[in-house]
Formats: sequence, structure tokens, C-alpha cells
Amino acid sequence: MLEFRDRILRGGLLGAAEPLSVKAESPRRWHGINVELLATPSWIQQNTPSLEDVETYKLDLSLDGGHVIRTIHCRNTLSDELLEVEVRYDIPPANDEDAKQQHRRNAMHRQREEAVLRSLDVVAAAEYRCKRAKLRHN
Repeated sequence: MLEFRDRILRGGLLGAAEPLSVKAESPRRWHGINVELLATPSWIQQNTPSLEDVETYKLDLSLDGGHVIRTIHCRNTLSDELLEVEVRYDIPPANDEDAKQQHRRNAMHRQREEAVLRSLDVVAAAEYRCKRAKLRHN
């Protein structure tokens, strides 16, 4: 793991936070992790309507070297608060994943992003919990 972290540091991939755009374009990857959010702007508008000005910053390697961390900043229009939250991504194994494994990992990472964003919108989080409860009872 230390070798991996050294490569990242030498490559200048860690550093000062710079905003990245939240676009629905095909995502670029950084060591197996999507640079752009997997939760699309349309998903954010539909499922977390009180969040505005969603910005993401450069990905950071965790201290243990096993995860990548992204910081998300946004404004909650209901409380008029500026919020910050982190999403933690699992780094794929050193040997390449096949398409099915990569698809599963992306789905898991997208669900983490969605859960973190939903947690910032209290109304959206409550609605989602109700919807999940109804599905379980049916």
C-alpha cells in the first residue's frame, strides 16, 4: 500500500482542494474511482431537492491507503446552512476487475454517494425511509 501512496504523491494527484464539476458525462477514473459523482445532477435535483450548489473536490487517499475519500460541499435551502460531508470509496484490487465486478463496485459507490447526499436533506431522508418501509411490508 505504501508504494501505491508514493505513486500518487509523486504524480501530484493529492493537493489543494479544487472544485470539480458535477456532470452527467462519462466519468473519468482515478485509480479505479470515478472522478465525477456517480449520483447525477438530475438524481440530486429529484431526490434531494433542498440541496443546492453541490460541489466536489479532488479525491484524497485515506491514511491507511485502502480507500479514497471525496469531500462534498453544498447548501441546504431549508436550513440555509452550508454543509460538508465525506464519501469513502473502496480502492479496487491491484489486478484488474472484470466488467461485472467493476459494475458492482460502481453501484455500491453510487449508493454510498446517494445515501450521504440524502442524509443532508432531512425531508428527503424521511421520505426515502418511508418508501423503503412500504416496500419491505409489501
